[in-house]
Amino acid sequence: MKLSFSTYLPVLFVLFLGNCNFNPKSEVDLELIALEGLITDTPRILFIEDIDMDKTPDCGRATVDNSTGQQPGTGGQGGGTFSTRNTQGGNQQNERFSIISTFNIKPSFETLNMRFTYDKRQFKGPLNPQQGFTLTGGLFGSTVTGRQGTVEWGQNGINLIGNQSNQQLNFMQVKLDLTGTYVPGAGSTIPPNQCNTQDGVNCTSTQTNTQCFTQDNRTCIGDSAASENAVQILIRGTITCNAPGII
Repeated sequence: MKLSFSTYLPVLFVLFLGNCNFNPKSEVDLELIALEGLITDTPRILFIEDIDMDKTPDCGRATVDNSTGQQPGTGGQGGGTFSTRNTQGGNQQNERFSIISTFNIKPSFETLNMRFTYDKRQFKGPLNPQQGFTLTGGLFGSTVTGRQGTVEWGQNGINLIGNQSNQQLNFMQVKLDLTGTYVPGAGSTIPPNQCNTQDGVNCTSTQTNTQCFTQDNRTCIGDSAASENAVQILIRGTITCNAPGII
């Protein structure tokens, strides 16, 4: 039986649609829920904004994580002590990475910073207990900080190339389940960066194994739980970041 070109049109159309969906929109789709009290006069707000990829050069930076600790259980299994590397046939393979991401949000101009642990053998990982996350600035005009929660990447939510350290990520699609503290009116228009710290309070020029987020390069952005206006909140939702210029 001879097939005409029209026989292939449905297949080509499906392939075309598949390619159109390969580059998803970069955006944050989050829900902030107050455990007690209010967030900007309401117990719950939706935070749905685009990521400004002109000001966000990548979806994160991954470096090999040499620490050990407790990994949250996945797939119904309990947590356990993890190690950074597996040794197979005498070769060390990096399996576990620390990822730091900074997302500049538009058109409302907030900045979301977070650091978490990515393990190739898992589907989710914990926030870094020293840095965690910070959401601040812009029209939001307030700050949310926290050091507890998980980031879930599923099967293909993070595009990590090989086992090399110090690489930029060109794609990230993750689910967040975070606990933090909201302080009204404490936002800053200065995007946070990170610095070395020995005590979790002050930045230092000395190279250390611990970093924190900072806005003045002198002091760390502290946990806001001690503020009299602090409100404990949950942050749940997704982040999608696509930076095709990173190869």
